[in-house]
Amino acid sequence: MTRHDKTLQHVVLGRADANIAFADLRALLLALGFAERILGAILKYKLEL
Repeated sequence: MTRHDKTLQHVVLGRADANIAFADLRALLLALGFAERILGAILKYKLEL
């Protein structure tokens, strides 16, 4: 099981959401095809279709 698979499993199951590292969540979103937009200290993610 890859790191992305483990992170996705944690997100989908909804257990221990506070324990998911931001770097892992960010990497998962980028791997799933989301575009990252940085506005100062704010990061936004949008799924590009």
